[in-house]
Amino acid sequence: MADKSSVLINKEGAPVQGCSSCLVHMQGPCISWVRPAQWIRQCFGFANHHAHEKWFWPEGTDWPKIKEGLENVDNLQNYQIMSISEGTRSHFMARMYTPFLQWVDVVDITVWKDGDSGAYVGDAWSVSAGCCPASCCCSPLGSVLCCCFPFGDHGKNSVHLDHVKGVFAANGAPVGHLEILAVGESRNHSESPRHTIIDRVWGEPPASPTKETGGPTGAAMA
Repeated sequence: MADKSSVLINKEGAPVQGCSSCLVHMQGPCISWVRPAQWIRQCFGFANHHAHEKWFWPEGTDWPKIKEGLENVDNLQNYQIMSISEGTRSHFMARMYTPFLQWVDVVDITVWKDGDSGAYVGDAWSVSAGCCPASCCCSPLGSVLCCCFPFGDHGKNSVHLDHVKGVFAANGAPVGHLEILAVGESRNHSESPRHTIIDRVWGEPPASPTKETGGPTGAAMA
Protein backbone atom coordinates (compact mmCIF):
# COMPACT_ATOMS: atom_id res chain seq x y z
CA MET A 1 0.00 0.00 0.00
CA ALA A 2 1.36 3.39 -0.93
CA ASP A 3 2.24 5.72 1.89
CA LYS A 4 0.11 8.82 1.98
CA SER A 5 0.50 12.23 3.53
CA SER A 6 -1.87 13.18 6.31
CA VAL A 7 -2.45 16.11 8.60
CA LEU A 8 -0.33 15.75 11.73
CA ILE A 9 -1.52 17.19 15.03
CA ASN A 10 0.76 18.83 17.59
CA LYS A 11 0.47 18.87 21.39
CA GLU A 12 -1.98 21.79 21.30
CA GLY A 13 -4.30 19.86 18.98
CA ALA A 14 -3.48 22.10 16.00
CA PRO A 15 -2.04 20.95 12.65
CA VAL A 16 1.75 20.87 12.33
CA GLN A 17 2.51 23.62 9.83
CA GLY A 18 5.25 25.65 8.17
CA CYS A 19 8.88 24.67 8.47
CA SER A 20 8.13 21.98 11.05
CA SER A 21 5.70 20.27 8.66
CA CYS A 22 8.25 20.31 5.83
CA LEU A 23 10.97 18.87 8.05
CA VAL A 24 8.70 16.14 9.42
CA HIS A 25 7.48 14.98 6.01
CA MET A 26 11.02 14.99 4.58
CA GLN A 27 12.86 13.44 7.51
CA GLY A 28 10.23 11.19 9.12
CA PRO A 29 10.23 8.50 6.40
CA CYS A 30 14.04 8.34 6.46
CA ILE A 31 14.15 7.93 10.24
CA SER A 32 11.39 5.31 10.18
CA TRP A 33 13.22 3.13 7.65
CA VAL A 34 16.73 3.43 9.13
CA ARG A 35 15.67 3.31 12.83
CA PRO A 36 19.07 4.18 14.35
CA ALA A 37 17.66 4.12 17.88
CA GLN A 38 17.16 0.36 17.54
CA TRP A 39 20.79 -0.39 16.75
CA ILE A 40 21.59 -0.36 20.48
CA ARG A 41 18.84 -2.95 21.05
CA GLN A 42 20.09 -5.17 18.27
CA CYS A 43 23.72 -4.94 19.40
CA PHE A 44 23.44 -4.81 23.19
CA GLY A 45 19.88 -5.85 24.04
CA PHE A 46 18.79 -2.43 25.38
CA ALA A 47 15.05 -2.72 26.04
CA ASN A 48 13.77 0.68 27.22
CA HIS A 49 12.45 2.06 23.94
CA HIS A 50 10.44 -0.72 22.33
CA ALA A 51 7.39 -2.85 23.07
CA HIS A 52 6.92 -6.42 21.86
CA GLU A 53 3.79 -8.56 22.10
CA LYS A 54 2.53 -11.81 20.60
CA TRP A 55 -1.14 -11.72 19.61
CA PHE A 56 -3.57 -14.61 19.19
CA TRP A 57 -6.88 -14.18 17.41
CA PRO A 58 -9.79 -16.51 18.27
CA GLU A 59 -10.47 -19.40 15.93
CA GLY A 60 -12.88 -18.30 13.21
CA THR A 61 -11.30 -14.86 12.76
CA ASP A 62 -10.46 -14.67 9.06
CA TRP A 63 -7.66 -12.85 7.28
CA PRO A 64 -9.87 -10.28 5.45
CA LYS A 65 -11.07 -8.98 8.83
CA ILE A 66 -7.53 -8.75 10.16
CA LYS A 67 -6.33 -7.05 6.98
CA GLU A 68 -9.20 -4.56 7.18
CA GLY A 69 -8.17 -3.76 10.74
CA LEU A 70 -4.58 -3.14 9.66
CA GLU A 71 -5.75 -0.86 6.85
CA ASN A 72 -7.88 1.11 9.32
CA VAL A 73 -4.80 1.99 11.39
CA ASP A 74 -4.39 4.77 8.83
CA ASN A 75 -7.48 6.41 10.40
CA LEU A 76 -5.66 6.90 13.72
CA GLN A 77 -4.39 10.42 14.30
CA ASN A 78 -0.67 10.86 13.48
CA TYR A 79 -0.34 7.28 12.17
CA GLN A 80 0.74 6.66 8.56
CA ILE A 81 0.83 3.22 6.96
CA MET A 82 4.20 2.44 5.37
CA SER A 83 3.42 -0.96 3.84
CA ILE A 84 1.13 -3.99 3.92
CA SER A 85 2.30 -7.20 2.22
CA GLU A 86 0.34 -10.45 2.01
CA GLY A 87 1.73 -13.96 1.97
CA THR A 88 2.34 -16.98 4.18
CA ARG A 89 3.58 -14.43 6.71
CA SER A 90 1.85 -11.12 6.06
CA HIS A 91 3.68 -7.97 7.14
CA PHE A 92 2.47 -4.52 8.18
CA MET A 93 4.38 -1.35 9.03
CA ALA A 94 3.19 2.10 10.08
CA ARG A 95 4.95 5.16 11.44
CA MET A 96 3.55 7.25 14.27
CA TYR A 97 4.49 10.87 14.99
CA THR A 98 4.16 11.97 18.61
CA PRO A 99 2.25 15.25 19.06
CA PHE A 100 5.17 16.71 21.02
CA LEU A 101 7.90 17.62 18.48
CA GLN A 102 6.99 14.65 16.23
CA TRP A 103 9.34 11.94 17.40
CA VAL A 104 9.01 8.93 15.09
CA ASP A 105 7.90 5.51 16.31
CA VAL A 106 7.31 2.49 14.07
CA VAL A 107 4.67 -0.22 14.51
CA ASP A 108 5.78 -3.47 12.85
CA ILE A 109 3.41 -6.48 12.79
CA THR A 110 3.80 -9.91 11.19
CA VAL A 111 0.68 -12.13 10.95
CA TRP A 112 0.52 -15.81 10.04
CA LYS A 113 -1.82 -18.78 10.39
CA ASP A 114 -0.80 -21.30 13.02
CA GLY A 115 -0.45 -24.73 11.47
CA ASP A 116 -1.73 -26.61 14.52
CA SER A 117 -4.71 -24.53 15.68
CA GLY A 118 -5.62 -22.89 12.38
CA ALA A 119 -5.94 -19.55 14.19
CA TYR A 120 -4.05 -16.40 13.26
CA VAL A 121 -1.05 -15.26 15.29
CA GLY A 122 0.67 -11.88 15.26
CA ASP A 123 4.17 -10.79 16.23
CA ALA A 124 3.73 -7.10 17.11
CA TRP A 125 6.46 -4.53 17.75
CA SER A 126 6.42 -0.81 18.36
CA VAL A 127 9.85 0.83 18.41
CA SER A 128 11.31 4.30 18.85
CA ALA A 129 13.06 5.06 15.57
CA GLY A 130 15.44 7.87 16.59
CA CYS A 131 16.43 10.01 19.56
CA CYS A 132 15.98 13.25 17.59
CA PRO A 133 12.44 14.40 16.67
CA ALA A 134 11.59 14.71 12.98
CA SER A 135 10.76 18.41 13.40
CA CYS A 136 14.42 19.23 14.15
CA CYS A 137 16.84 20.10 11.35
CA CYS A 138 19.22 17.25 10.41
CA SER A 139 17.28 14.84 12.60
CA PRO A 140 18.33 11.65 10.70
CA LEU A 141 22.00 12.56 11.05
CA GLY A 142 21.56 13.48 14.71
CA SER A 143 19.77 10.19 15.40
CA VAL A 144 22.57 8.23 13.72
CA LEU A 145 25.28 10.09 15.66
CA CYS A 146 23.37 9.50 18.92
CA CYS A 147 22.37 5.91 18.13
CA CYS A 148 23.95 4.64 21.37
CA PHE A 149 22.10 7.10 23.60
CA PRO A 150 19.98 4.89 25.94
CA PHE A 151 16.76 6.90 26.22
CA GLY A 152 13.43 5.56 27.53
CA ASP A 153 10.06 5.65 25.75
CA HIS A 154 7.90 6.53 28.82
CA GLY A 155 5.65 3.57 27.98
CA LYS A 156 4.41 5.08 24.73
CA ASN A 157 5.34 2.14 22.48
CA SER A 158 3.07 -0.13 24.51
CA VAL A 159 0.33 2.47 24.10
CA HIS A 160 0.78 2.40 20.30
CA LEU A 161 0.13 -1.35 20.31
CA ASP A 162 -2.94 -0.74 22.46
CA HIS A 163 -4.23 1.69 19.84
CA VAL A 164 -3.85 -0.91 17.10
CA LYS A 165 -5.60 -3.54 19.23
CA GLY A 166 -8.40 -1.02 19.70
CA VAL A 167 -8.74 -0.76 15.91
CA PHE A 168 -9.04 -4.54 15.63
CA ALA A 169 -11.71 -4.58 18.35
CA ALA A 170 -13.69 -1.82 16.62
CA ASN A 171 -13.39 -3.71 13.34
CA GLY A 172 -14.84 -6.96 14.70
CA ALA A 173 -11.53 -8.85 14.93
CA PRO A 174 -10.40 -8.36 18.54
CA VAL A 175 -7.18 -9.96 19.74
CA GLY A 176 -8.38 -12.76 21.99
CA HIS A 177 -5.16 -13.38 23.90
CA LEU A 178 -1.71 -11.85 24.05
CA GLU A 179 1.72 -12.46 25.49
CA ILE A 180 3.65 -9.35 26.57
CA LEU A 181 7.32 -9.90 25.79
CA ALA A 182 8.66 -6.35 26.30
CA VAL A 183 7.06 -3.11 27.47
CA GLY A 184 9.85 -0.56 27.09
CA GLU A 185 10.08 1.82 30.02
CA SER A 186 7.71 0.96 32.85
CA ARG A 187 4.01 1.56 32.19
CA ASN A 188 3.27 1.60 35.92
CA HIS A 189 1.80 5.03 36.69
CA SER A 190 3.68 5.36 39.94
CA GLU A 191 7.00 4.60 38.23
CA SER A 192 6.36 6.50 35.00
CA PRO A 193 4.36 9.69 35.65
CA ARG A 194 4.46 10.71 32.00
CA HIS A 195 2.33 7.67 31.15
CA THR A 196 -0.52 9.49 32.90
CA ILE A 197 -0.06 12.25 30.34
CA ILE A 198 -0.30 9.72 27.51
CA ASP A 199 -3.57 8.37 28.93
CA ARG A 200 -5.02 11.85 29.28
CA VAL A 201 -4.18 12.80 25.71
CA TRP A 202 -5.13 9.66 23.85
CA GLY A 203 -7.53 7.77 26.12
CA GLU A 204 -7.24 4.21 27.34
CA PRO A 205 -7.73 1.37 24.81
CA PRO A 206 -9.85 0.39 23.01
CA ALA A 207 -10.57 4.11 22.57
CA SER A 208 -8.08 5.33 19.97
CA PRO A 209 -7.33 8.76 18.53
CA THR A 210 -8.82 9.08 15.06
CA LYS A 211 -8.28 11.69 12.41
CA GLU A 212 -12.01 12.37 12.43
CA THR A 213 -12.03 13.23 16.15
CA GLY A 214 -9.17 15.66 15.80
CA GLY A 215 -6.46 14.07 17.96
CA PRO A 216 -5.08 15.27 21.27
CA THR A 217 -5.79 18.44 23.14
CA GLY A 218 -4.20 19.93 26.20
CA ALA A 219 -1.22 18.05 27.59
CA ALA A 220 1.82 17.01 25.63
CA MET A 221 2.55 13.44 24.76
CA ALA A 222 6.05 12.15 25.43
